[in-house]
Amino acid sequence: MNRWRTIINLVVVALVALPMDAFAEKEGDEPEPQNNVIPAVKKAIGPGELYWLMDRACVHGDAMSVQMLLNAGAEPDGVNDYKHFERFEPTWHLHQAAYGGHVEVVEMLLKAGATVDLPCGEGETALFMAVYQNRAAVVRRLLEAGANASLKVNGKTAIEVAREKGLRDVVSILEHAAESKQKGGQDGAGQPATRSEPPSKGGNKPQPASASEGRAR
Repeated sequence: MNRWRTIINLVVVALVALPMDAFAEKEGDEPEPQNNVIPAVKKAIGPGELYWLMDRACVHGDAMSVQMLLNAGAEPDGVNDYKHFERFEPTWHLHQAAYGGHVEVVEMLLKAGATVDLPCGEGETALFMAVYQNRAAVVRRLLEAGANASLKVNGKTAIEVAREKGLRDVVSILEHAAESKQKGGQDGAGQPATRSEPPSKGGNKPQPASASEGRAR
């Protein structure tokens, strides 16, 4: 009995001594649904680290880590945090979440104040990223948050891109949004405004001077 107890204790000690990356996800494994990026915020994290960790969390749709990083001071857009971490040209957090189709993370970022029409690369907003990947649910949520579907990238609007790709669900959502907007404009023509829309939660965030298209990595 004492021999088995000794063996078990040795195994526990060995496991504790293993580096954290011994349990890291290997290529081809099924991704964990939650908290892949950071098991816990155990120390003060600098702005550059916040950008990097948020970038990874948004790419993977790791909602738990996104919330923990926001609580730790990460900027929902990532623009200011990126200034302290210049290793590659950035894709902003909302773009990464939209590109991956991570609706829960998109919702978290918007509630935290992410700028819905923040451009990156050649001027793409998160709406374009969602359209590129046929993320219909994300397209709908971004439109609800006030995304501008009239913006053009390389001379094309989001709906034109969707039509070229044959994305019927996305086209339908964009058409419905355009019709609703047009109808609302006609109904309100010549009428006094009854209320004003609140400003975007994101406010006037600094814009990137130039950044090449940073697709989800």
